[in-house]
Amino acid sequence: MSRPHLLHILPGFGTGGIQTVLCRVLNGLGPAFRHTVLSLTPDLSAAARLGADLDVRLLSAPETGRGLEAMRRRAAHIAELEADLVLTTNWGATDWLIAHLLRPVAPHVHQEHGFGPDEAHGQLARRVWLRRAALRRARGLIVPSETLARIARRDWWLDRKSIHHIANGVDAEELACRAQGPLPVALPEVRPLIVSVAPLRPEKRLDRLIRAFAALRGRPGLVIVGEGGERTSLEHLARSCEVADRVVFAGNQPEPSILLGRADVYALTSDTEQMPAAVLEAMAMGLPVAATDVGDLRHMLPAANAPFLVPRDDEAALAAALGRLLEDETSRRRVGEANRARQAGCYDASTMIEAYGRYWRDLTR
Repeated sequence: MSRPHLLHILPGFGTGGIQTVLCRVLNGLGPAFRHTVLSLTPDLSAAARLGADLDVRLLSAPETGRGLEAMRRRAAHIAELEADLVLTTNWGATDWLIAHLLRPVAPHVHQEHGFGPDEAHGQLARRVWLRRAALRRARGLIVPSETLARIARRDWWLDRKSIHHIANGVDAEELACRAQGPLPVALPEVRPLIVSVAPLRPEKRLDRLIRAFAALRGRPGLVIVGEGGERTSLEHLARSCEVADRVVFAGNQPEPSILLGRADVYALTSDTEQMPAAVLEAMAMGLPVAATDVGDLRHMLPAANAPFLVPRDDEAALAAALGRLLEDETSRRRVGEANRARQAGCYDASTMIEAYGRYWRDLTR
């Protein structure tokens, strides 16, 4: 009997939480499935994190245009790939979700991992109605956070049976091993060191992080891991804040854990998140987290880290939280160990991998 073939349609396959989770699940399940990853952008750099024993085909989506004919072309392309299960992810893949549901050739599951910059402060009404109409025709919806599960029930009118909450998880032992690799970039010659891992997109609000960093006492360092359209403006901001000599833009990195292993504090400054995989990796590495209070972060992090979650738009509070952690090594270690214990007890990769594998097998029998 041939192995089930899964088609994963993603807005992109570069640096990001969605890509990290998918690579971790595929690696954990090994050769049980065949996979095709269809990226809607040319960036396929996350493939470096996939194991050599996997059967994964990587494709960039063809240009399909707009309108009804474009929908037909998308549906035809999906049909040509002959998948046993089609999985779309986030709003960026909604056109492909709709195209396949209009002309289905296999069971379809949609996954929502969070919102983009245009919905960081609230959902757009048109998109809510589209989600209501489309998602009820899909076989199911996978979400990583309690927040998104509530939104799916309350706003998208989905029943509980169709919503599958699979919390993200990480393998702490694997991360520790990967963190021993050689440094991929030169670090600032200063300590302590803050690290943030995020695609350089507007909703990640790395401008907020740079301004808070510039307000800190002493001369700490900052490493930003990720790539994207905001890089030029962020580099300009670092220069204008006179901290460019202490800020490293590391670009996309196949092994962010190497840089997390050199960090003293992890920072997240997004306008919107759900259950960020990078925060779980930081927790597994024993790092304290200074972050905006968004998504499931308050639920994810233990009580010891709660004082370092700040209101989203309060840059002074963010700088104060970073400052308290940077200036108190004992506090950093205490909070970091609490985070490590929380991750080990609640967010292990094996639980996540098993849940995805069980669901996918059920749908492809």
